[in-house]
Amino acid sequence: MPKQVVADVIGAGGRLVQLEENEPDSVDPLVDRMVTDGVACGGSVNGAEFLDGAVMIGQLATSQKQWDSIQTEFATDGHTASDDFGIAGWVYVSKPSDDPSMGSGFAWRDGVLYYLMNPMMLAFVPAFAAEFADASSGLDQ
Repeated sequence: MPKQVVADVIGAGGRLVQLEENEPDSVDPLVDRMVTDGVACGGSVNGAEFLDGAVMIGQLATSQKQWDSIQTEFATDGHTASDDFGIAGWVYVSKPSDDPSMGSGFAWRDGVLYYLMNPMMLAFVPAFAAEFADASSGLDQ
């Protein structure tokens, strides 16, 4: 992720760090699985974890069948897919306002489940960057 994005999110002295422990207040059990069984990064400012090490971005190997099951669970819990950003299958799990740029969620591509603390970060994940850019260019017209 570009250093400027990290600096904008957690401050000039911030950096992304690999998380090694479960999140105490994880938004979803899948986020904890990303920490223990996948890759999950949170913010660190001056050596201290940002927001208690909150996961900013995570990924976990997940088959299409597993993703289908996860989507069913999300729907049962009232989380629905949104294409606000041109990303097919983006699912908010936390959306504190009507602003589509707020909230966290999941998306799946090519065998990998991704979690992002903010959907705007989709622009910096290679698996979604082109889709995100295409959707954003349509907003400029």
